[in-house]
Amino acid sequence: MKILPSIRLRLADKVIRQAIAFFVSILIIRFLDPEVYSEYILILAAVTILASFSNLGMADLLQFKFINRIDRIKNLAIAIRLRFITVSLGIVVIAGFFLVAHKSSLYLALIYCTSLYWQSLDIFEQYYLSRIRYETIIFQRLAITILFMLFKLAAAYKNNLHLLIGLICLEQALMGLIYLRRFRFNHLFVKIHCDQYFEFIKHIRSMFFANLLQGIRQRLDIIILGSLVSSYALASYAANTRISEGCLVLGSIFLNSINIEILKTFQNDSKDMASSIGIYRKIFFTTMIIIAPAIIFSEYILVVLFDGKYVDGYHIMQITLAGLPFAMMGYMTQLHFIARGSSNDILRVSFAGTSISLILLITFSVLWGALGAAFSIFLGLIIQCFLINIFAADKGIYQVQKKAIFFI
Repeated sequence: MKILPSIRLRLADKVIRQAIAFFVSILIIRFLDPEVYSEYILILAAVTILASFSNLGMADLLQFKFINRIDRIKNLAIAIRLRFITVSLGIVVIAGFFLVAHKSSLYLALIYCTSLYWQSLDIFEQYYLSRIRYETIIFQRLAITILFMLFKLAAAYKNNLHLLIGLICLEQALMGLIYLRRFRFNHLFVKIHCDQYFEFIKHIRSMFFANLLQGIRQRLDIIILGSLVSSYALASYAANTRISEGCLVLGSIFLNSINIEILKTFQNDSKDMASSIGIYRKIFFTTMIIIAPAIIFSEYILVVLFDGKYVDGYHIMQITLAGLPFAMMGYMTQLHFIARGSSNDILRVSFAGTSISLILLITFSVLWGALGAAFSIFLGLIIQCFLINIFAADKGIYQVQKKAIFFI
């Protein structure tokens, strides 16, 4: 009986925090000059790709292991150690990139990257959730989010990028300390044999590459456009795509809050897959209904949100919003592969989809700039839905998607 209230509390917590983050990001876009915002978004894109790398794709897997009570402490210790190692390796790569391509932003990029060490501690969330202790940290985390919202807005209003990034790092540090405060620190130093590391890596390798490829595909557009278009064009593109990103984050939060229930439905579904088809259909068409008004009134939305600052790029917003139903289908497909034990299929489909998306992104960005980049993202999301039938060994998921969307 405790599980349902916990799920509701998780959903409320994440929705509130992400709503605050979205609100802050909109005001940051309004306050920062285009040149400063383009530098900020370039750093953020690089850090986002590194976050996808350091995440290791283990969140869903660990949550499933913790729920099933499979050696929680050792799994947690291995996860934290591996994430710290990958963050360190990623920082070296990012330092090299900014040293060569954007030397003036190197210092700020390195400062921002350090926040990922603290962000890595969010893996504790899976531990607390499995022990129904999640609600004990929610109010502290919300208080920090609201407090730093005010500080970050003040920094953005002053057009001070150094202070803004410093506050983001400090916020992540305090979030990490909340997790550590309620955990026995010596548990992180339990003795673990090498074969246990290899066994853990064996389980996460497909999800790791899938998450890394997804992160690259999501933010490499900023990296590429940073060397092709002006600062204003890059800022306009980032501002217009922020709307669809915010909607996608809220949608993924909702799915993530009920992913254990979805996983169990996929695992226990009957041969006709009626329950699975119903889940896909509800998610796909609900997303379409929600985004339709935003696409129609995109110009008015931009005027209200950004005070008309980047309204000339409203077509970018329309194109990226149109791809959201297919992005949600992709998230559902990932969960479906996990439930069926087909993690290798995730890697095959993600690799094929990312490869095609990168080819489209580079080609369209060179030809049509920011608008071409937006269209390549939209086209890549649609193509990946059909790649499941080509590259996945398990063809059943493609049949479920086809029946859910086309009713055949």
